[in-house]
Amino acid sequence: MASFVSGNYLQFPSFNPGPSADISLYFKTTSSHGVFLENSGFRNFIRLELKSEKVVAFYFDVGDGPEELQVESESPLNDDAWHFLEAEINVKFARLRLDESPWRLREAPPQSYVSLELDRPLFVGAAEYRLNAFFGCLRGLRMNGEILNLEREANITEGVNAGCVGECNSTEVLCQNGGRCIERYSTYSCDCNSSAFDGMYCHKVIGGYFEPGTYVRYGFQTPFTAAAGAFANMMVPLSHSFNSTSEEIIFSFKTSQTPSVLMYISSFSRDYLAVIIKHDGSLVLRYQLGSFPNPYTRILVKDNVADDKAHWVNITRRDRDIYTQVDDRPIVRDKISLWGDKNFDSPRSLFLGRVMEIGVLDPEIQRFNSPGFTGCLAGVNFNGIAPLKAALRTNTNQTVEVLGELVESNCGAVPIILSSVLLDEDPWAPQPGTPLFGYDYLTGAIIGVIVAVILFVILALLVLLFLYYYRHKGSYLTNEAKPLEPSNGAKPVSLKKDQNLPQILEETKTE
Repeated sequence: MASFVSGNYLQFPSFNPGPSADISLYFKTTSSHGVFLENSGFRNFIRLELKSEKVVAFYFDVGDGPEELQVESESPLNDDAWHFLEAEINVKFARLRLDESPWRLREAPPQSYVSLELDRPLFVGAAEYRLNAFFGCLRGLRMNGEILNLEREANITEGVNAGCVGECNSTEVLCQNGGRCIERYSTYSCDCNSSAFDGMYCHKVIGGYFEPGTYVRYGFQTPFTAAAGAFANMMVPLSHSFNSTSEEIIFSFKTSQTPSVLMYISSFSRDYLAVIIKHDGSLVLRYQLGSFPNPYTRILVKDNVADDKAHWVNITRRDRDIYTQVDDRPIVRDKISLWGDKNFDSPRSLFLGRVMEIGVLDPEIQRFNSPGFTGCLAGVNFNGIAPLKAALRTNTNQTVEVLGELVESNCGAVPIILSSVLLDEDPWAPQPGTPLFGYDYLTGAIIGVIVAVILFVILALLVLLFLYYYRHKGSYLTNEAKPLEPSNGAKPVSLKKDQNLPQILEETKTE
């Protein structure tokens, strides 16, 4: 098994099939095209290729000109699932099959070949010269009954990995906040549909500023689906299709006004869930499950949270266990009473900012429902549903209703996350082997010439100083009077030694 991630191929010795060739392989990809394998000769060639997201093709030339066989799938083949492909050619016919589809057959022309003559190397993962490269995984490549060892060749080939390992298995995946990594093998993308965030890496928080009286309503079920759910639970008591035994809630808020209902989840029964800010600014969670008269109530924060600062709230329920956390406070675990139900029956709507539900509303909730929430809500996620994101993004979702002024804002909920950008997607990233400085070769040459000239001038000055110093070494000045030249133009006194000078000296010593 091998994964092709950078446009390279595996090279094998030429395939010598003789009068017939039988090729089969498994592939998995998210790309819409690419060559699985290619082998050619002077007159003959064979090639298996993913031509489009639904079409695979078998190209061959047995000496009578290029031929093509195609098989079209009913569903896309770039679904990152394994597909089986088999091709066969002999002196009578050529045929191609994909997965469980029937064989696509083409009879051989009258002047057929005797044997395929292929003398070029066998390329797996791309055509020769790395053309039309395949990005994805290949395994079980069998040619005339012989299995090719893709993994062994992948271990010694750059750009091809042993095993089916894509970019999503890398430690450098940057998808955040519940974003799902979408495999591209040469790269990846982040699916933020189930996240309350947006952006390339699901790192941009989505929030909205609520004016007084503004609310967002997200509908889970219609009365018809709720009735169907009740009937299903009646017929199959263990069915949880329309009931919930667990909830995961996360959001942030910022306000300076009290009281308000931040979030309210209603149902077609008496069940509800509410997160409210009371008049004193305390943050409270209320759960009504079943017909138990006293709802579960827990004060999440006793201090005033209406301080015009961003606060994160995380609530998770698993059956009777409830885990809550606000900001960086410790996680608190609590239990719902055994006398109460553990099912949230037939959820109907989720409200943000204010409750505008038809029917009877708990008087305790009604006390804090007016005049409505004023401030910011951001990053709202309930069981993988992002109602605020659905309300602020242009779509055809008819389950979202907005009344009043709702202006998109990040609400200062989280600091800006400066994520590292993938090298393949960063236009300013230097390629391997390129210098990290911003000058070209001409600029570098000019700088080199200037440095050489400066060094030459320094050396020349040193040489001149050296010559000047040694030219005057050993000379000195004297105060003796210089001999005067006779004014009458007589010849100067000869400096030759007088021959009688020793005799005169002796006579002087005698006397």
